[in-house]
Amino acid sequence: EGITKKPLTYVDAVDFDEFIKDKATNFIKAKDGILFIDNVHKLVQPGYSGGRIIDLDILMSEIDKTPDNPIVFLAGFPKGFRDYIDSNADINKRFPFIFRLSDFNSGMMFRVAEQHLMQQGFSLDEASVLKANHLFVYMMKHRDERFTNAYSVQRVVNEWVNAYYLRGGTNRVITPDDMKQAYDPPKTTSEILESLDSFVGMEEIKNYIRGVAGLLEVSKKDAALTGKEEVFSEHLILTGNPGTGKTSIARKLGEVMASIGLLETGHVVEVDRSRMVARYIGQTAGLVQEVCDQAIGGVLFIDEAYTLKQHDDDAFGQEAIDTLMKRMEDERGNFMVIAAGYPKEMMSFIDANPGLKSRFKLENIFQLPDYKPEEMVQILKLMATGQNLEIGADALEVAKAHFEEMYEKRDKTFGNAREVRNFLERCLVNRASRIRSNGLHEMLIRKEDMPPLPKRQSSRSLDEILGELKNLTGLESIKKEVESIARLMEIQKLRKEGGQPQSMPSLHFVFSGNPGTGKTTVARLLAEIFKAVGVLPKGHLVETDRKDLVGEFIGNTAPKTTKVIESAMGGVLFIDEAYSLVGAGHQDFGKEVINTLLKRMDDDRGKFIVIVAGYPNEMQMFLESNPGLPSRFTKHINFPDYMAAELFKIFKGMMEKQAYLLNGDIEEMVGSYFERLLEKKDKHFANGRTVRNFAEAAIQNQALRLSALRMQGIDIQEKLFQFEVDDFKNLIA
Repeated sequence: EGITKKPLTYVDAVDFDEFIKDKATNFIKAKDGILFIDNVHKLVQPGYSGGRIIDLDILMSEIDKTPDNPIVFLAGFPKGFRDYIDSNADINKRFPFIFRLSDFNSGMMFRVAEQHLMQQGFSLDEASVLKANHLFVYMMKHRDERFTNAYSVQRVVNEWVNAYYLRGGTNRVITPDDMKQAYDPPKTTSEILESLDSFVGMEEIKNYIRGVAGLLEVSKKDAALTGKEEVFSEHLILTGNPGTGKTSIARKLGEVMASIGLLETGHVVEVDRSRMVARYIGQTAGLVQEVCDQAIGGVLFIDEAYTLKQHDDDAFGQEAIDTLMKRMEDERGNFMVIAAGYPKEMMSFIDANPGLKSRFKLENIFQLPDYKPEEMVQILKLMATGQNLEIGADALEVAKAHFEEMYEKRDKTFGNAREVRNFLERCLVNRASRIRSNGLHEMLIRKEDMPPLPKRQSSRSLDEILGELKNLTGLESIKKEVESIARLMEIQKLRKEGGQPQSMPSLHFVFSGNPGTGKTTVARLLAEIFKAVGVLPKGHLVETDRKDLVGEFIGNTAPKTTKVIESAMGGVLFIDEAYSLVGAGHQDFGKEVINTLLKRMDDDRGKFIVIVAGYPNEMQMFLESNPGLPSRFTKHINFPDYMAAELFKIFKGMMEKQAYLLNGDIEEMVGSYFERLLEKKDKHFANGRTVRNFAEAAIQNQALRLSALRMQGIDIQEKLFQFEVDDFKNLIA
């Protein structure tokens, strides 16, 4: 009493144009009272981002002329209205009290329904109370922008009353038959937990869900005895590659939490950075508030959550995280957050944001591994059964061979269940073609409906690979060392197959030697050897150097290095001239490459092997540049320069491979040349590369000589594979 002397002046957004035309007069009329402007969101254009004058800004100017008189209330839907508030910092000065009114929950909806019924002299029987509660939970779970809270409830109640009169009711009691609205009846906790068994794999997270269900059942009974109810607040992190079931688990968790009363509806709101981080200042908090509002009573599932903050200077991303953490605290127990993404990126994301660690307990971080081939077969059978199809036993064998190929070649983008779905779709296309061709319709996927198996590059046996190694010229000590490592790994593989403990040494190498001494060739053979003995699944070699690893600007190096490392997963990463990563300046980006590499060597131990190579002295300096390097690179192989006889053997092998013939004079001349070459060599002597260049130059000289003869009309057919001394004279002068 005494706050205002006049009745409320109500203005709807649709009448706002008329009101604002004579704003000064209308403000005077509302003086000493309350000016209530409703549906303000209609005055804000979609996508509003500030920076342009709208009718609301004109109203603000008028308010500034007569502060606190009249008292102004603005009301409207969050969307649009919130954009305006977030984009205008002065709003908080003019309106110190800003209230967010949440949607009704199912309990509030039921109480409003009871009040409406009582006002009309109606009541609910016991069965109707249960059905009404289920209906309101369903309405809340599926609400959208058309949901109008009390108005929606009133509309439902009116439909009940109409149904009562239509059936000729006389006792003014609403029964379940009067409730015609369609909804999905809720499942019991036991039914939901039973459905978990249809999930392939995921044993750890399935055990967690069952454990939480059991804990909360006991807690509810404890509360009934003690009268003290504990607020449970569970938030999870799910890590894994695409298609590992993260979204499916989120939905199942929502169902379980709702069935045991931890969450009201258990619905899942799926979002990513695009729905939480705005492009303009002041709008991010509003976006986060909006998705949190939608998730109340259920689960907010944030996919690729690590992208929320993309770098240290991402202020909008940090604002999204801060707003989310505050809502998680303010609404403790009212909704659940599940953040999902790739394993390494998610852990880095948590580590970089200390506030998240206290919200996501360590024991609530679950990694969903890639599906194994046999699990992919199970998923394929389930998908086919869902379409009332069977798969023949011989067809399943072909499918398994496909999945083994996929699994062996997988990387971080491996689609898991999505790969299986794509595979099934290809089978269905082939099945349809077969049925159209032979006219025999059957609910069966046959072997001939399977896509053809990709041609696999035949893997060589260990002895075949070691045979190629032995045939290399020189490198005798290296051959012995590599064979020794190979045989050790072969025995460890047999121990593993026999279920015995293994002793797996560190397998990262330093190759030191001058150019052309066979480092890359041996690295390629080592990669094959490690595949043959089961150490690496792919056994491919990825060759790289500084230019592929170091970025051109701050923040670019780690992603470039990571991309190269990812390409080497399952194989060998060969970094040539690795010493060049150690720059002269303290801000050289090469150090970031080394730090990134060392971390991945620890994080992905056993998933790939690194070989660093370069000149002997420079590689020693490389190892001394970072204390973490010597302990990671424990195997050192030195590649000596070739002797003159070895260089000649390499040269002769190159020529014989191309069917060229060398006479005795040429052999003596070339042999003597290599001896003189070694006497003058320095650290830049290129060994095998020098021989290759020498051979190619001789072949070029021969071609020029024969071409000249041919132009003179001389038959050169018998001379195509023969050299003359003149072909070498300008090369050895």
